[in-house]
Amino acid sequence: MLAGWLFAGLGYVLASDFRGFSTWYTRLTIQVTHPLTRIPPWRFLPQRLKDPDAMFDRQYQLAGVVGWVFAVCGGVVFVIGMVRLIQAL
Repeated sequence: MLAGWLFAGLGYVLASDFRGFSTWYTRLTIQVTHPLTRIPPWRFLPQRLKDPDAMFDRQYQLAGVVGWVFAVCGGVVFVIGMVRLIQAL
């Protein structure tokens, strides 16, 4: 039941951009994964990596979707926990 609350809370924070959390999380994700996007000089840089604003927007939208998934799954886990608790009584 506690896991349901935690999942739902994290999902709500990500989906609603509570106090800029999604923005912070997106910037952190881009900073952490930036070394993984280095391209050797003999290869072309993909178009999606040339525009940092477009990459930020895409990651921001993804964080919102992931937030809603966490919120829904957290709600389901919470309801399942409540049902099992009631059945145990």
